[in-house]
Amino acid sequence: MTLSSFATWQTKFQERFPSLFARRQNGALKEVSGVDIASNGIKVVTALKTEEGVKVVRSLFSPLPAFHDDPKRNEKTAQLLAQLLEDEQIDPENVVLTLHPEEVSYRILTVPFVNRRKINAVLPFELEKYIPFHLEDVCFASMVLKEKEGETSLLVASCKKVVLEEELQILQEAGINPIGISTDAAGIATSLLMLEEEKESASALLYVGIDHSTICIQQGGMLKSINSCDVGGRSLKTKEGSEDLLRFIQLALFAYQREPDSSSLKTISLAGEGHTEPILLDALKLLRDVEIKEWSFF
Repeated sequence: MTLSSFATWQTKFQERFPSLFARRQNGALKEVSGVDIASNGIKVVTALKTEEGVKVVRSLFSPLPAFHDDPKRNEKTAQLLAQLLEDEQIDPENVVLTLHPEEVSYRILTVPFVNRRKINAVLPFELEKYIPFHLEDVCFASMVLKEKEGETSLLVASCKKVVLEEELQILQEAGINPIGISTDAAGIATSLLMLEEEKESASALLYVGIDHSTICIQQGGMLKSINSCDVGGRSLKTKEGSEDLLRFIQLALFAYQREPDSSSLKTISLAGEGHTEPILLDALKLLRDVEIKEWSFF
C-alpha cells in the first residue's frame, strides 16, 4: 500500500469498524499514525481528520540496517522507531500497528444466528476448521458484514500470536501502546465497500504493492472475498511474475464465481505502486467481459 493511501484507508477503517483488532480506544481521534515494521524499514503515515475529510499530513520511510540474524534485532528496531517518533514529533498515544498481508489469514464465515454472545462462543470452533495451527497459538477478531434472516456473515482475521507479540513488543520498547491493530488488506476491503455499498453488481479492487498484492471482491455492498499473495510490482518486471499474478487473480475470481449467489463481475479497479506496469495491464486484458479501470476513490 502506498504510504498516503495506508493512512487514509486506516483512518476510515477505524471510523467505520472500530472493533476489528481494537485493543484500546480513547474516544474520537482527530489524528492517527500508522506504523508498519517491515524487514527493510519502518513506514509511518499520519492522517488528520478535518471538517473536509481525512488529510495525510505525514508519510515517511526509514530504512533499517541489515541485521536479520542479530539477536538484538528487535531491541535495535525499537530504538530506531523511538528515535523516529521523537525526531518527527509523532504522538505515541495515537499509533496503529499494521500487520503484513502474509501474517494475516482472512475467512468469511456465516453462522445461523445474530446474537453476538453466541457468535463469540462458536467462532473459535468454526475458525479451527480453516487454520493450519492450534487455536491456542492464534489470535483472531471478527467484523459483522451482514445480518439477514437470522444469519450473520462475518469477516474473520487471524494471525499467529508469536508474530503479533513480537511486533507489539517492539512498539512497547519504543514507548508505544497502540490504539489498534489492523492490516492494509482490511483497509483495502473497507475502501471497496465504502465506494460500492449502494451498487448491486459485483466489482473488485486489485491492490498491487511492491512485494505483495491483494484482491477484494464485493457484491451489493457486501464483502465476498479477500485474498493476498506475495507477488507485487517488483515481480512484474518479468513475464513470469505477471503470469503468476494473473493466475492468482483468476483463482480468486473462479472461487467467487463458484458461490451459489455470485453475479457477473463487471469491473476491476487497480491501485498501488505496481498497478501501472504495462506487463500487468496487458495480462489483465485476457480477462473477458471485465472493465479494468484506475482506482480513484481517494
